[in-house]
Amino acid sequence: MNSSNCNSDNQSDSSFLTEESGTSKKRKLSMVGNSLSNVQLKVLQFENQTLKQLVQEFENDNEFNGLKAKITELEEIVAKLQKENSDMQKKNEVEKNQLKIQNNSLNSIISDLTSKTKIVENEKKQLESKIEELKILLIKNIKSELKDSVGSEKTILEGTIDKLNSEINDLKNKLADKEKVIHNSVVPVNDESDIIVEKICNKLQQFLTSSNSEINCFKKSKKMDTSKSGTSTISKSTKLQEEAPKLTVEEQIIADNYSSGHFEKGARVYAIWDKEYYSAICGGYDGLSRYKVFYTDDQSIRIIPRDSIVPICMIKEGSLVTVLGETVNDGGREICDGKVLAIPSIENTEEWHRGLYKIEIQDDVNAESREIEWFDICFTESQYKKIIKGFKKKTDVFQENFVESGHRTRRFNAAAVGTAAASTSSTKRR
Repeated sequence: MNSSNCNSDNQSDSSFLTEESGTSKKRKLSMVGNSLSNVQLKVLQFENQTLKQLVQEFENDNEFNGLKAKITELEEIVAKLQKENSDMQKKNEVEKNQLKIQNNSLNSIISDLTSKTKIVENEKKQLESKIEELKILLIKNIKSELKDSVGSEKTILEGTIDKLNSEINDLKNKLADKEKVIHNSVVPVNDESDIIVEKICNKLQQFLTSSNSEINCFKKSKKMDTSKSGTSTISKSTKLQEEAPKLTVEEQIIADNYSSGHFEKGARVYAIWDKEYYSAICGGYDGLSRYKVFYTDDQSIRIIPRDSIVPICMIKEGSLVTVLGETVNDGGREICDGKVLAIPSIENTEEWHRGLYKIEIQDDVNAESREIEWFDICFTESQYKKIIKGFKKKTDVFQENFVESGHRTRRFNAAAVGTAAASTSSTKRR
């Protein structure tokens, strides 16, 4: 039993050893296998890493080539831009030079213009000073000539008057002697004194008729109002009297049209004289905002500022005017106030040319309607202001800065009708 037990124990020990040895082999094998697996894994990892490096290097090579290509492209672009920049700089330099040349040219032109402007201004100042000197000299000469003319006329008149007084005294003496003879003699004597008296009277009448008009002309010249500048320029009257322009019916309508603000030659107007406005014909423009006018009553001539002239077309229905009436004993004309009821139609050439206005004549007693020709109409200062109201902005237009050519003889010594005598100033026509 013991032996069997021992055998069994030995067998169990051997089997244990056998099993143990087999296990160890397996372990060894597994360890070897694990070692191999680790080696293979490491080899694989190394190979994998190597492949990755190769791939990375390959990719880096591709990126490098791409970058190189891009760099090359960028270099080409940079070169192109540099070339364009160089061309642009050259172009800018050329344009800069051209602009510099143009600027120099403009500066030269401006300098020339500035110098020319200064020269023109200096010439203008010199001309203005010369004009002022000529004005002063002209005024002095005119005043001197006028004074000399008046003095010589006065001397002639005084001499003639003295001569006439001497003849009158002789005549008186002869008449006294004649009366003595008549009273002392029964025989009738030839009436020689009557013939002498008649001759003297005729001489006196001729002399007084001619001299009075001349004296009045000189008196008128002395009484002329001065302009606002304080000077009044008067020219000597000429022996050859100018005549007012005469127009046809069609030409008259065109001339009377004041729509352009300019008085045409031959236009019918009302021009100032002593703050009253009388009918006149425009004779032309003098270039200094003044017009030559011919007054219709005596063809006397004046140079009148534009603001002191009323165009005929400004007379409208309802306008207040002054009407010249009949001639009275002293040679003047009656004047009366009136109101325009109707004006001639400008569409009818003949009617417009005739210039008949229907006017209501007003006085204290009654009012009557008359047809008045345009040249028998005039305006007072207040009537003028009402007529131009709305046509002009200027109100101070009563200056008489004129050059008189010929002498104005007509003004009205009023033999006024009704209240017109108290309200309207007048002058006398001679």
